[in-house]
Amino acid sequence: MRLFLITILSLTLIGELYSTPEFSLWTGSSCVSCHVNRQGGGMRKEFGWTFGRDASLFQPAEAGLRWLYFLDKSKYHKFDSIFTYGTDFRLETFRSHKTPTAKRRIIPMQASLYANLHPYKWLTFEGQYNFGKLVFPGQTSWSASAILQPFPDLPALRIGRFQPSMGIRDCDMTSLDRRVATPDGTEIIIAPDYSEIGFELIYSSLDWLLVNAGAFDSRSLHEVSSNGVFGFESIVPVFNSPDMNFTHFFDPKKFIAESFNNNLSVTARVIVFPELGIEGFPAVYLGGSTMVNGRFVYNNAFFGIAVMDNLHTYFKWANSNSPYIRFTNSYIAGLTYMPLKGLLIGARVEHGISDWFLDNSAEKLSFITNQYVLNAKIFVLPYIELIPEYRYIATTEYSSLRWAFQLHLYY
Repeated sequence: MRLFLITILSLTLIGELYSTPEFSLWTGSSCVSCHVNRQGGGMRKEFGWTFGRDASLFQPAEAGLRWLYFLDKSKYHKFDSIFTYGTDFRLETFRSHKTPTAKRRIIPMQASLYANLHPYKWLTFEGQYNFGKLVFPGQTSWSASAILQPFPDLPALRIGRFQPSMGIRDCDMTSLDRRVATPDGTEIIIAPDYSEIGFELIYSSLDWLLVNAGAFDSRSLHEVSSNGVFGFESIVPVFNSPDMNFTHFFDPKKFIAESFNNNLSVTARVIVFPELGIEGFPAVYLGGSTMVNGRFVYNNAFFGIAVMDNLHTYFKWANSNSPYIRFTNSYIAGLTYMPLKGLLIGARVEHGISDWFLDNSAEKLSFITNQYVLNAKIFVLPYIELIPEYRYIATTEYSSLRWAFQLHLYY
């Protein structure tokens, strides 16, 4: 039962739009069990894709849609071949919370293509391109990286343009571990499809431990505001030099010089899956991460426990600090319940606090945002997921209740 639950839950992604690996971590399996990307999200491996096909409320024959079997990738595609591919498409309808008269909109949230090239056992190239519109500061349309691991027991090296390992990647990017409280709701801090040029060491040889450490450029992070209430001021105080480019990673002197000029982001993350060996003891995961870029610091901590085979609860904390500009804390608690195959029901509570400092002084303004979310993930048929949601948000300026609905097609 746990194996099924981890797999079905880890398939819910939002392009970076991301996967929900915290549910896979709950049983002690990392995101790489289902996804090529070791952080989760994006193209699926055979294990993840097969359960995405099979773990639905109905099979095509039961719904009179036998033609869907022609889309069965496993019949004509070898997942262990040199080249593999995948896709994701998302369409959502929603109304803005900010005005009572807001009109309902329908937008394409994601239209992504993935590719994976695996010429040698120790070398993998992966990438994705999202044809959807870029709407968030720091969001990028593509990412690509090479993963090298000549020795299985030693860390892998990932180099290219991709998202640094921070916190737990979630399928809902409105969550306050990636956003912060503002007077009129929330403001992005880590965007969907956020990526930077950089490298990362990944240690995952032990079943109970995952460690990431890396260094990255900050071109995308520079687009994010740390002072949205009073106008734009970049979260990274110094703009990146246009001379910084990928080739500098192969020239240590240039890389070090440009890094100091361009506010290099240094990241680290540790996740532990305790194996207590006690019969009947629930599966647990816990971890934390940090990103430091000049004066800007972004921290995450997270904990989850499988109360029962079909019930998981989790907790998150996120903190960001731009000295004399903005200081934020966010607290999140949630649970997910699976009453039957192909149906997941979730609920979470979020509390965010932001302190904005005035004119680089000790005087500050404080804003609070609370969110209460009920949602479901319904895997109706292979390759088709429906996600209804009810959300209540209370801010300094207003409170609002809205429903949203998303169609997710994956392959």
